[in-house]
Amino acid sequence: MANSWGAFNPNNLGGKTLDSLRNDIYAGFRTKTKTIQGRQGKYGRGRSSTKQVFNAGYYRDHPGWSGIGDKLGININSQNDVRQLFDYVSGYKPPAPAPKPAAAPKAAAPKPASNPYKEQSSALLKTIDSLVQSMDKPAPEPPPPPKTIFAGSSNVSNANNLQIAPAAGINKRGGTNNFKRRANSTSSSNLRTIQSVNV
Repeated sequence: MANSWGAFNPNNLGGKTLDSLRNDIYAGFRTKTKTIQGRQGKYGRGRSSTKQVFNAGYYRDHPGWSGIGDKLGININSQNDVRQLFDYVSGYKPPAPAPKPAAAPKAAAPKPASNPYKEQSSALLKTIDSLVQSMDKPAPEPPPPPKTIFAGSSNVSNANNLQIAPAAGINKRGGTNNFKRRANSTSSSNLRTIQSVNV
């Protein structure tokens, strides 16, 4: 029987082991047949008889019951001892299966960082790009200096100047008579005008 039970663990009952122990409980106390000799009489002993008596040895030799007795500290000798073994098995509850380890939570994808200065950054990058492009272009050549071409000259001499008469010497009348030609007080020197064109 010990080999069929293997390594018995009273702290972890289950399966066929637990079923077998419970069947023993349902069957009641194990008994054995005991021979009772007849009474001694004047002419010898009377007929012997048999009867069923409690079999404590069954529980002491059983790997399951003896293991439970060792756990509870009971030396199995009486029905009362066996009752305590029965109570243990009847109230035994198999341990709950160990919970499966929780799956590691999946790391959430990182959210893109919000840039409150996105528009300003874009404008700044465009400005930098335009500056870099302008620096890459060769500097424009300066325009050539203007050339002066002399178109010709003419003399002005003895030109009479038209002047407006002083306000004190005019008559207060309408018309154009108020404008008088004044004689040149000084002779004008010859004037030379030079006409030039810048190209």
